Amino acid sequence: MRNIIIVISIGLVFLSALFLISACLGTREENDNENVDKDLIIRLAIFPTGTTHESYLIEIDGRNLIRTQLGIRNEIMVSHFNNEFFSEVLNKEERTLDEGELYVLSSLFKNLEITNGIMELDIADGSWEVVLQYNGIIYAMDYWVSDFEPLRRLVDEIIRLSPIPIELHSWS
Repeated sequence: MRNIIIVISIGLVFLSALFLISACLGTREENDNENVDKDLIIRLAIFPTGTTHESYLIEIDGRNLIRTQLGIRNEIMVSHFNNEFFSEVLNKEERTLDEGELYVLSSLFKNLEITNGIMELDIADGSWEVVLQYNGIIYAMDYWVSDFEPLRRLVDEIIRLSPIPIELHSWS
């Protein structure tokens, strides 16, 4: 009888250990899924002021991936980013940034970090608005008019690195 109790006790300890390990692994998978958005370093929206069409959303994550989407955005004004930026995505591409590209971006980020953000509210009709989220700070500017060089240089570099060509044309 004593041997049966020992076997049952060992079996219960073993089952408890298996249950604990599976619970930890399940939590880890859930945390990995939650970190997808937390892994995001930068979001950059570039869009025309007079229409919701021809809008770009560029994201760079901690795995050195740059993703660009082109589509029709949901709102005419963009003051924050949410998961439903686009009502329709027309094109989507991504690629991995190399070490040289990351070095250039990191130096441009450092120049931007000395500021507390900039929000240019006087965006011209028929222009391109830029909204950038970095380090919890939102930056906004009129692409053609802004003279805020740290942001302008960073935006130009991200446009250059985009896997989808960014076409900032004028309307006449």
